[in-house]
Amino acid sequence: KCMDFPLKWGFEKTIMSHVDAADATIFPYENKWWMLVNIDPAGRNDHCSELFAFWSEDPTSDKWIPHKLNPLIINPAKARMGGLFKDGEQIYRVAQCQGFNMYGEKSIIYNIKELTIDKYEEEKVCANHPQFSEDILGTHHMHSNSNLTVFDCVSKKFRFL
Repeated sequence: KCMDFPLKWGFEKTIMSHVDAADATIFPYENKWWMLVNIDPAGRNDHCSELFAFWSEDPTSDKWIPHKLNPLIINPAKARMGGLFKDGEQIYRVAQCQGFNMYGEKSIIYNIKELTIDKYEEEKVCANHPQFSEDILGTHHMHSNSNLTVFDCVSKKFRFL
């Protein structure tokens, strides 16, 4: 919970426990709250291969209902969450793509065509390679609202002492 935006945050509550999860993204859509999250059900330290969805009536609830199609995606090349953004009524999921021994080789943008408690469909829109600056080696996450877009990246800078 934000105590003093943007610098002071405090723990509010645990909304899901007993899961090995990464990159949970919670957002409102079609009168429900949705969570897209990467879960490693086998305990192999693999958070890239399976994308799960849950929904709730309240974002702070500890009663999140699993999507009927879970896992929605089983594919290490496209399952890892890397952000979310909206354009009007359209919602887009950003997927992280890890390269061979490389963090964030590229991101892929998917238009979420259908998201209901029974169905999920997405369509690839484009790939975003981190070639916009020569010192950026990879990207991890991108998120946008109507006013601001943010992303994080990894760069390699050499320092001589």
